[in-house]
Amino acid sequence: MMTLAADLGVEDLRAACEDHVTSTLSVESACTLLAAAMEIQDRPGGKSASSFMERCIAFVGDNAADCIKTNAFLNLPKEALIKLISSDFLSLEEEEVWRCALAWAKQRAGVTQPTA
Repeated sequence: MMTLAADLGVEDLRAACEDHVTSTLSVESACTLLAAAMEIQDRPGGKSASSFMERCIAFVGDNAADCIKTNAFLNLPKEALIKLISSDFLSLEEEEVWRCALAWAKQRAGVTQPTA
């Protein structure tokens, strides 16, 4: 609905959808919604999704220890991962950020064997 509202330029509906979705963000949905927000923002006229994207990034950052354990995190688009890691919201130690990025890359490459 939010994507459709953004595509049609119905700002009030898009804002209402954004408020509803962000009020119900969870560890399980945050990364999926971040990817969707970035997709909306990349569309023509999608700049209005930047506040939604920032809200998703802030939520993931505040709940990073749990969000990084989800399949949705491992399936984030590269651009979303870069945006998340480069944000000031990610509340993880650098070593943990490295592990997350490595796990993401392994998932993308189809590498399932643990490294020694």
